[in-house]
Amino acid sequence: MCKIIVLTNASKIPSMPEFTRLMSDLLSDQKDGFGAAMFGENGAYGVKTLSPDRLSKPVTKKMSFVKNTDMYFGNASKTYGPALFHGRVSTNSISIINTHPMIKENHYMIHNGVVENEGEDYQKETTNDSEDILHHFITGGIENVSKNISGYYACAIINPDGTMSLFRDNIANLFCAWSDKLESYIFATTESLLDKIGSHIKEELAASPVKDCIYLRFKGNDIIEETAFENLGYASTHAKACAVKSLGREWDAAESYGDIPSALDYVADEYFDELDRMDERYVVTDEYGHEIGVDEFLALPIDCKILCTVKRPNGIVVDPFERVARSG
Repeated sequence: MCKIIVLTNASKIPSMPEFTRLMSDLLSDQKDGFGAAMFGENGAYGVKTLSPDRLSKPVTKKMSFVKNTDMYFGNASKTYGPALFHGRVSTNSISIINTHPMIKENHYMIHNGVVENEGEDYQKETTNDSEDILHHFITGGIENVSKNISGYYACAIINPDGTMSLFRDNIANLFCAWSDKLESYIFATTESLLDKIGSHIKEELAASPVKDCIYLRFKGNDIIEETAFENLGYASTHAKACAVKSLGREWDAAESYGDIPSALDYVADEYFDELDRMDERYVVTDEYGHEIGVDEFLALPIDCKILCTVKRPNGIVVDPFERVARSG
C-alpha cells in the first residue's frame, strides 16, 4: 500500500528541505517513488522522484547520459500553507509522471488506494488510476468523486487558493494527531508514522483514526468545510484484487456493517498474547514475502496482521489460524 503524510500548516518547520528528506526516509519502504508538495509565498512547489535516496546527496555534475529520475516543480519559497508527502507502491507503471503528487490545473494531489473510473472517459495524462480521482474532484468536487470512483482511497489535495482538501472513504487507513510544536494537524497512513514524526520533533503525538467517508477542507488549521459522503466500494473483481494486494488483507463492503464474520473471530487468544511480547528480535514478512518492521507490523489492523508470517527469536513461526471460531 502507498503511504501518505499531511500537514495542514507547515510554516513552523525550520528547514523544509531537511524535513522533506526526513519524510522521504520515513516512507523509504515504499519503493516505487516519493513525492512532496507544499504551498508557499510563490504558490505550490515540490518534487517527484524515483530515487528518493538522492534527495540527501548533493549532485555535483549533470550527466546527459543518465536517466532523469527527478522532477522539481514550482518555485521554492517560504512555506506557510499545507505540505503533502507520498511514498508509492505501484499498481500500474513506474514512472515520474505516475509518481505523486498528481498535478492538474494547479491542483496537487496525493492518494493512497486503488480505484477505477466509473464515470465518463476523458483525456488522461498518465496511466495512474489516481488521476481519475483528481479529474472528478476538479470537475465536481467530492460529490463527483463519490459518484464516479470505485475502489478505495484516502487523499489530500492542495487547491489553487492554498486551501487543502482531505478525504477518506471507509476502507483506506488514515490517522491524525495534533502537534503543539509544529502548530499543525498531522495526518498519516499509520500510527507508527506519527510516532516516528513525534520522535523526530521530540513530542509525543496522540494518534486517532479519521472518520469514515468524510471530506474536510482546511485553510491553515481551520476547517472551513466538512461533508459526509457515500463511497461506491468495489465495482469489479479486478479492482478488489488490486486493493487486496495493496491493503494486504481481504475487504468487503459488508465488513463495515458487520454482515460478514470478522477475522478476529478466527484468531486464537494466544495470538494476542504474542503481540504483547513482540520486540525487535521478531522477524515479520507480509503475505508476499517482503520483510516489514515490527513497529509497522504492530500498527497494522488485525485483519492485516493475520496475513503476515511472524517468527519468534528462536525461529518458531506463530500461527494465528488456530481456528478458534468464537462465533461457533
